[in-house]
Amino acid sequence: MKRWLTLGAVLVLTSCAITQTVPTDMVEFVTQPAGANIDIGMVGRCLSPCSLPLQRTHSYRVGVTRPGCEMAIVMIHGHVDPRTGRALPLTPNPVPIKLDCATTDAGKI
Repeated sequence: MKRWLTLGAVLVLTSCAITQTVPTDMVEFVTQPAGANIDIGMVGRCLSPCSLPLQRTHSYRVGVTRPGCEMAIVMIHGHVDPRTGRALPLTPNPVPIKLDCATTDAGKI
């Protein structure tokens, strides 16, 4: 019995774990005008201009808001090469976002 426990302990301690890291890109968000809130839900938030690390194997829906401007939604797409299975860089990167700030409450009574 002791021999089996020793053998089991040796196997557990000498086995190696195989880990595969998912490649990420630092995606840059540039808004016109600057100072917009970038929101990717549970993934991350920042104030433009800014960058967030995003996994290449996913696509993302990004909400962009700024007081006095219309909300904008942009998509960032992840791609995988079907031949190699390799994750390709996210597109677009950088992400240019022009907000419509013509609608303000300044002229209303």
